[in-house]
Amino acid sequence: SLILCFGGRSNGRFWPLLEGLKAHRVFLSDPRDLWYQGAAAGIGKDLESTLSFLRGIAEAQPYKTILCLGAASGAYMAMLVGWLIQAHHVIALQPRTTLPPDILPNTVNPLYRDLEALFAAHPNNQTRIWLSHGDAEDTAHTSHLTPRANFHDLERELPDLAPAEALQGEAFLALATVLDQSCEFIEGRLYPLAPDTPRQTTIRLNIASWLYNKFRANRFRVHMAYQKLRIFNNFLCPGLFVSSFEISKSSQHYQKDALVVIEMLGNPLMAFDRGRRFDLFTKLPSLQDYVVIDAETERVRIWHRENNRWEEEDLALGADLPLESLETTIPASIIFANRG
Repeated sequence: SLILCFGGRSNGRFWPLLEGLKAHRVFLSDPRDLWYQGAAAGIGKDLESTLSFLRGIAEAQPYKTILCLGAASGAYMAMLVGWLIQAHHVIALQPRTTLPPDILPNTVNPLYRDLEALFAAHPNNQTRIWLSHGDAEDTAHTSHLTPRANFHDLERELPDLAPAEALQGEAFLALATVLDQSCEFIEGRLYPLAPDTPRQTTIRLNIASWLYNKFRANRFRVHMAYQKLRIFNNFLCPGLFVSSFEISKSSQHYQKDALVVIEMLGNPLMAFDRGRRFDLFTKLPSLQDYVVIDAETERVRIWHRENNRWEEEDLALGADLPLESLETTIPASIIFANRG
């Protein structure tokens, strides 16, 4: 994969977000605040030189996925470059689409002054635009763009975050819709997830199937397969979690509440970051039971919230798993069935 990332005067906000990805990454910034219309150090004298340089990078290898990403004036460049080099995906965060009149008025290609025509000419390009409908500048720069099938409302998705935090969160959510690999977003950094072992997958399916059959009358909802659980501005993918239909606040991209979280020991993130993950999960007011299962040794550890305090218990080998928040107990014979 190739990711072309465009910032404003600097590009520091996206570096930690993309650092962990298995992809070739190119970061560009616009320190003179000319919306990339002027000379670019080490590349060329004008925008056409920059476009030619980036097109050469994109054509240098048979990339399976080419993604252009940017925010504000960087989103202008992400959209322009993405459409001209026929990138597979474009992610534009709170984009600016019309050049200010004082930006090199005598030298800019008229087609680039307003991206409306280019946007309409690329209806099949996978362009995803994230904006705040409550922001007058966002509205001014996007209200004339059609079609609007892939527009996402920042205020609806992350209504309770400060703008800087929301921009990071929306960047992750946007990336998660197009990346080939499942990832988590923890404290401003993106962490790719390794796939489960066959044994871990079997255990998760055993538990999920049993819970689904137990509560098929819609009392609880079971989530798995790397569905995201949002905790403030962190997005984690536990092996399995259960939410209540009454308190679940769903989004198109994540869940915000959980009664039970069940994780598999052996996940690379769990190996080095178990304490921090536990601290994050326990910040969920709704969470009552947190379970860690070692798929190889079949050991189970459970934390249960009682009077706002967490009580820890290591279950005996072969013991059933009590989930007080669900008023049920999962037999060990179910959890560790199909050992083959």
